[in-house]
Amino acid sequence: MNLISYGATHHAQNMQEMMPETFTTLNQPAQDHNTNYIFGLWNMEYLQLQNGLSEGKTMYLHMIGTDAIGLLQTHHERRRYIQEHPEIKVAAQSHLTQNILRQCSIPSEIVTLGPNTVPKITPYPETPTYAFYYGRDNGPYDIKAFLYYALHYPRYKFKIYGNKQKVQDLPPNTEVLGWLNREEMTTLISQCSGLLRLNAWDGFSQSLIEFAMAGRHIVSNMNYPKLSPPQLGMHTQKPQFKTAEWYTAHYSPTQTKLAINKFLK
Repeated sequence: MNLISYGATHHAQNMQEMMPETFTTLNQPAQDHNTNYIFGLWNMEYLQLQNGLSEGKTMYLHMIGTDAIGLLQTHHERRRYIQEHPEIKVAAQSHLTQNILRQCSIPSEIVTLGPNTVPKITPYPETPTYAFYYGRDNGPYDIKAFLYYALHYPRYKFKIYGNKQKVQDLPPNTEVLGWLNREEMTTLISQCSGLLRLNAWDGFSQSLIEFAMAGRHIVSNMNYPKLSPPQLGMHTQKPQFKTAEWYTAHYSPTQTKLAINKFLK
C-alpha cells in the first residue's frame, strides 16, 4: 500500500517504519498516482484526483487533529466531499478527533499513533525558554498571540519551529529554527521550559504530548482535557498536561498495529 502525507509527515514516517510490510515508501504526487493512504487534509485536490483515477478503490484518510477542526469550522467543501464518498475511510488520532469528526457527520475509527519523539525529563534551562510551532501560513497558528508573550517577557527566550518563511519582524529574544527532524525536536524540547500552543483552533497536538512527557509546561488558549497551564516562567518538573500520562499508559506500537490492521479490513 502506498502512503503519502500532507501536513503530517512525521506521523506518516512513524507508521511506515512501524509497519514496513504494509506500507511502501512515502511518495510524492508527481511520482505516484496509486496512493491510497493519505495523511492530512490540506491537499484535497490530490485526494480527489486519486479517488477519481481509481473507481471503486478504497481510500484511507488519517486525521491527526487540526484537520478535523478545520473540517468542522471552515473547510465545508472538503467535508461534503468526504461525506459524499463512502469509499473514503477515515482514521482519527484520538477520541477527541473522533468526536469532532462525528460533529461533521463523518464516521471514523481510532488509530492512535505514538509521539514522533519520546523525550527524557531533563533539567530546565537557566533562562526560561518557550517553543512555539508555526505551520502552514493559512493554518490556525496565532503569531500575534505569540508576539504578545515574546514582547512582554523580554528576558525570556523564545524559539519558533516550523514555517520560518512566513515569520518576520520578531523581537531580538526570538530564534527561528525552521522545520525539525526527530533528533532536532528532542534537542529543542530539552532546551525549553515549555510550549506555547496558541491556535485559533486545534485538535490533539503531538507536540503537546511530547513536551508534557518531558515535564515541560504547556501554555495554551485551548480548553484541553485536564490542562492546567501555569503562569509563564514557573518551573516545575510535573507535567501539566495530564493527557500525556494517559497516552503513555494506553499507547503501544502493538496496539497501533492491531488498530491499523482492523482499519484496513
